[in-house]
Amino acid sequence: MAFTAEISQTSQKKIREVIRSAKIWRYTQIEISDIANHFNPKIRGWINYYGIYSKSSLRRVMMIIELKLMKWIRKKYKINGYRKTVKKLRLIKQENLKLFYHWQIGYC
Repeated sequence: MAFTAEISQTSQKKIREVIRSAKIWRYTQIEISDIANHFNPKIRGWINYYGIYSKSSLRRVMMIIELKLMKWIRKKYKINGYRKTVKKLRLIKQENLKLFYHWQIGYC
C-alpha cells in the first residue's frame, strides 16, 4: 500500500470553475497576451502550490486552459476544424513560448 499526495477533487473543481467563469474568453478583440496577463498570476500560484506533489493531476486541469484557448482562437480567427485550431495554437506556442507560465514550465 502506498499513498501519493495530489490535488483534491474539490480543488480541481474550483480551478476549473475559475477558468471557465472568466469573462475574458468572450472578447475576441483582445490579444492572447491579454489573456496571458490575466491568467499567469493564477497559473503560477496553482503550479507553485499544487505542483509540488502531483504534476499529472494538475496537468489535466491545465488542459482546460488549452481547450479554452483553442475555442477562443477558433472564434477570433474564424477557424473551422479542430486540426486547424491545434495547428494555430501550436504556431502561437512556438512563437511565444514564454507567454503563459504553464508553457514555460512544460505542463502542456
